[in-house]
Amino acid sequence: MARRRMDKKIKLPKRTKSYFDQFVNLANKQTLSPLDWERFHIFILACHAGNTKLPPGELKSLLIDNGFPEDNASSLSNIYNHGRDLLKLKLRVTL
Repeated sequence: MARRRMDKKIKLPKRTKSYFDQFVNLANKQTLSPLDWERFHIFILACHAGNTKLPPGELKSLLIDNGFPEDNASSLSNIYNHGRDLLKLKLRVTL
């Protein structure tokens, strides 16, 4: 298991934290339901809209700290990064 940095507490902006809290407090942490996925996608959109900087690994740490198994936290962190990349690309590309 990779060591997480414990010297720096991760702080999300208030609005973004609200969406994160909704997701982690209501999610089935073992197997996400369709509603859990919707809340996670809304969290990604909130991060994008608020220009929240969440470097790789920080979301994974937040998820683990909130009861997600490491494998699930890692997968969700990767999905988050892909979602943010897609939203950034949408701003630059017109089809």
